[in-house]
Amino acid sequence: MVYQKSDFGWVEMQNRRSSSKNSVRSQIVALAKSRGIRYQRLADDELAEIVTRLSDDDVATDDVEDLVVALKRSGAISGSEMVDLLGQYLNEKYHVRSV
Repeated sequence: MVYQKSDFGWVEMQNRRSSSKNSVRSQIVALAKSRGIRYQRLADDELAEIVTRLSDDDVATDDVEDLVVALKRSGAISGSEMVDLLGQYLNEKYHVRSV
């Protein structure tokens, strides 16, 4: 399912096609732009990167994932909305389809 922010909260989009206009990535970018929100790296981000590196994990976020974090930090979306958006975005990014 793909969700879109409306005046009434997040709603499921009827058209599930991943055109660039309706992509989750485009929705995230548009929401951040409409709210004037940009990702800014914080000290906690540095610490998380160090801990991840020390645990021999290879986790790298892209600009869109960072924008979702910025939306949550700003209060534009809730924690559960952040999880939903990240899940939708990663499914789209890696071409995962539900069975």
